[in-house]
Formats: sequence, C-alpha cells, structure tokens
Amino acid sequence: MGLFVEKPCYSTFNNAGEWIVPDACSLQLQDVGGLALARPDSANNVKATGRSMELLVEYDSLLNRTDSHDNQSGVQACKKAYSMSASNPANQIADTSALVLLWCGAEIYDSSAVQRYAQMLDLSRGEELFAICNDIWPHYESVIRFRKICIQKEAKSILSQGDIRQVIIPGAGFSMLGVELVDLFPNIKVYELDAYQMQEKQAIVNNVFASTDRELCCMTVDVRETEECCKSLAAAGWDSHEPSLMIIEGLTYYLTKESVRRQWQHLPEKSKIIVEYLVPYEQVNGNRRAIPKLVFDAIMNYCSGDLEVSHWSEDELKREVGVQLDFCHSLSDIESWMAGERRFFTERHEGWIEIAGLTRCTP
Repeated sequence: MGLFVEKPCYSTFNNAGEWIVPDACSLQLQDVGGLALARPDSANNVKATGRSMELLVEYDSLLNRTDSHDNQSGVQACKKAYSMSASNPANQIADTSALVLLWCGAEIYDSSAVQRYAQMLDLSRGEELFAICNDIWPHYESVIRFRKICIQKEAKSILSQGDIRQVIIPGAGFSMLGVELVDLFPNIKVYELDAYQMQEKQAIVNNVFASTDRELCCMTVDVRETEECCKSLAAAGWDSHEPSLMIIEGLTYYLTKESVRRQWQHLPEKSKIIVEYLVPYEQVNGNRRAIPKLVFDAIMNYCSGDLEVSHWSEDELKREVGVQLDFCHSLSDIESWMAGERRFFTERHEGWIEIAGLTRCTP
C-alpha cells in the first residue's frame, strides 16, 4: 500500500502550490483493493481521484520512506490535490475551516459529490495556520483523519439501519460529511447550522446537486441559541417528533458544557448523537499533554479568540441525564481498527480527543 515511483525522480512545487513531476516519472497509487490512481496529467500536475489520497497518507509506505524529499512531496501533493486543482476554486473559506480540510479533506470520502464539492473550495486562507500547527506536532493530521473516518463510519452505520432519516450537524462549517451522507443515503435530509458562510455553502451544494433531489439545507444561525436553531430547523422541514442523528464534531471545545447539552436536549427519544470532544489535559500522558494545548492556543491566538476550551470525559457522559452512552472510541481504538496497529497512539492516554455515541432517552 502507498506511493511508489517507477523511476527515481525529484518533484517540486510550482507557485500555485501544485506538485510537479517530470514526464518520465510514472506516479501511481497501489492498494490491495485496486482503488488506484494518481498520475501526472499533461501539465505535469498530480491529480487524485476517489479514495486514492486516503491511501497515500495512511501509513507505512509514506511514513517509512527513506527518500524524505519524495515522501514529503507525496504527502503534500495529496493534501493539495483537490484544493489546488486546475479548476481555480473561487470559494475562499475561513481559515479554521480551511485548516481542518487541509489536514483531512475529500480523500476519505466515497461519494463523487464530495469530490465535486471539494474542487469548488479555496483553502488558501488556512495554509499559514496549517504550517503553525504542524510545527507543533507534524503528525497532527492523523488526529483529524482518525476523527473524521470514525465519525463517518458510525454515522453510516446508524443511517444504514433505516430508522433515522434526519441528520443535524451544528457548527458544520464547510465540512464534507453532510454532502457525503446525503449523496449516499438519498432518502435522508441533512440540516447544517453555523453562524458564518452558510449562504455560500448552500450555493456550492446546490451546484453539486443540481438536477438531483438530494436535500441538504445550510442555515445561518448561532448554534448557542437553541431556540433559534429549533425555529430554523422547523422552517426548513425538520420534524421534531421523528428521531434524528445529530453529529457534533469540532464544536464542543468552543462551547460551554451547558451549550453542548442544549444541542441534544431538543431531540426526541431514540435520536442518536455522535459527539467528539477534548479530554481533560490531565488525562493525557505527560509526553503528549502539551500538544493539544499548544495547538488550541495557536488557533486562538491566530484568530484573536479568548474562549476557554471545554473538556469532556467518558465518565461525565455516562452520568449525563437524558442520554445513554452507547460507545466511546479513543484515538488509540480508532488507529487500531483503521490501520491494524497502534503507531501514534499506543494506548488511550496518548490521545486527546474521543468520539462517543449517545441515544436520547427519557430523563
């Protein structure tokens, strides 16, 4: 599995951030499932399709390459292949949204709709913050990748049972998950809420799903204002009496615990919640404890923010009123089932985020 070059060659970046390789080089992806493909096009720009970029950044071949130049170029080419493609994306998105997509973007998703959506995004505003955070810990993309792959796996598992046909994603930003779910599960309706750039996202989504009956509603609303969220959801067709799947990703850090609770308190019984959270720093091993703190401090400083970062734990979620804890995955758990080994997170306390599943029940 991984990247190989049939003939030795050296690659470089042009001024647009595209990866350039000589014509003589044949660049490919090799995967046990044959999901191959990243080759230079006629302009020598590497393009990747489908899930191929996921394969490049996963593990052994890239992380253990002795030729560090080709290794770094390969990783960066994959990270930029969608955002810096020849389509000249015109939709510049906020720095923090772009940061997350630079760490982990369309390469982990299955639907062609996500690939079209990704090509319409300009991630350039996130590049400076991307560099700052990666200087703190160069493998931080593994955290975001594991997080996103786990969340989409659990979401697809829930929706495949057919009992839930409504999905709510508060603080969605330009996340690709809603696009993926509504494309793969055409009978569901996805509602995304955020305070910024939702009109722009809706325009992109409408373009992606033109001439289809997919339903993804992007609504401008402050997710801390629960009553306003409920009004917006109802106006968009959400049925408050039918169970929903709520996905809370990349949000709990910036909300008070009471605000987080309010996200699911308006859901009817049997609704499902997937929530990702930052564990208390004291629960992280000493050799890793500084990494999340430094990264979050860097993001706050970059964005001139002064919010206090919130933390949750599995024990707290077990005690929460009105929800039942169904599962809790650590980064170590996710890495183990995803890669068959634990390289970055050898045990639970080496990771600093976790993903839990909850079911809404009678208090």
